[in-house]
This record gives sequence, C-alpha cells and structure tokens, in this order.
Amino acid sequence: MSSLTDLRLDANQLETLAGLERLPSLQVLSARQNLLRELSTTKSSNSGSLQQDDKTVRYHRAHLSNRLLLIDLETNKFSHLEQILEPLSTCTSSLTELNLIENDLQGDSMLHQATVLNSFPSLTKLDGRQILPRMREKALDLSSRADIAKIKDQIQSIHRSQLQKEELRTQWIVSSLSHQSKEVEEKLEALKDKMHRELQATLLDIEESVKSFPDLIKHEHVKCDRERVRCFLM
Repeated sequence: MSSLTDLRLDANQLETLAGLERLPSLQVLSARQNLLRELSTTKSSNSGSLQQDDKTVRYHRAHLSNRLLLIDLETNKFSHLEQILEPLSTCTSSLTELNLIENDLQGDSMLHQATVLNSFPSLTKLDGRQILPRMREKALDLSSRADIAKIKDQIQSIHRSQLQKEELRTQWIVSSLSHQSKEVEEKLEALKDKMHRELQATLLDIEESVKSFPDLIKHEHVKCDRERVRCFLM
C-alpha cells in the first residue's frame, strides 16, 4: 500500500478518507460523488493519559502525500475551504490539478479561487479550467484587497472593543461620582440639621433670658433702694 500512486474512490457514499496519510507515494486521488466533509481525518485516543478514565477519542486532520499531482473532489459535502487546503499544505509545490466543483463551500467563490491559486503556485488546472497568467494576477490582487479588508475589520473590531471599554469606564466614573455626590448631599443635610438644632437651642436660651429680664431688673431696683435707706440711716 505504501507504493500506491493512483487511488480512485468515486461514487462510494464515503464520509471519510481516514488513512490517506499512510500513502506517501500517492500521486492521483479521485473521490468524486461522495459525502466527504473532511479530506483526511485521523483518530487518536488518550491511551497515554495520566487519567485512567479518560478514553476520549479525538479527530484531527492529517497531511497527505507531498507527491500528489491530481485531486478530484467534485460533488461532495465540503463546506469550508480550510477543510481541503490544510491537509494539502504538504503538496503546495507538486499539485497541478484540483477539482472542487459541486461542493457546499461557504463564502465568495472568487475569493476561494484566489486563495487556491495563491496556495498552489504549481497548479495548472482548477475546476476543469486551464489557469492563465491573468487569473493569477487577478487572484493576487483579490487576495491583497481581501487582506486589506480583513485588517480593516480587525482594526474596526479593536476600535469597537476600545469604545466599549471606554463606555464602561465612563459609566463607572459617572456611577462613582453619583455615589459620591449622594454622600456629599447626605453630609450637607446632616450638617444643616445639626446647625438648625444648635440655632433652635440658642434661640430658646435667648428667649428664656428675655423672660427672666424683668425679674432681674426688679431685683436690682430693690437692692438699690435698700442701699439708699442704709446710707440715710447712717
């Protein structure tokens, strides 16, 4: 099996191509009219885990042969371009033909084409069409504009995040000042109450003093008369 160079699996209702990474000499892969969602998936378990009860099975994408020349994946269930490009990252300089027609790839088809062309400089045919120099020029331009748009989106996202942080900070400051203002108002009210009570007490003292003033004058007048009589008798 390690020397196999041509593998054709068309119309077999396949949902996975697990094990393709074990074919290092593979050059031609045709898997048209299947139900593929991943180009290559390997299965691993936590057999070496320190936790004896951890028997979780994990799946990850595997890289295919770096000798691949032709891949035909027409009419499958791929939804994201990365599901195809990542396993093929080892054959970017060898692949010459790639067919992805009739898949459920999400996003802009022109951007997909540009991404593929820029990822595989050795590619001469894509989706049954011969690749012309102007197609690569257009792909480079489109990718550049897409990168600029992506950077712009990232900057806008960072800006929005900063604005949200500033808004939260402003709300906190306003809330804090409002709380402090409420404390100041409460202290002022307490001071006003204290001053009012002290003033009321002072006014009561003055009123009592005024009420006792006639008696004081009368007492002083009698005292003065007594002094005069004493002086007269002497």
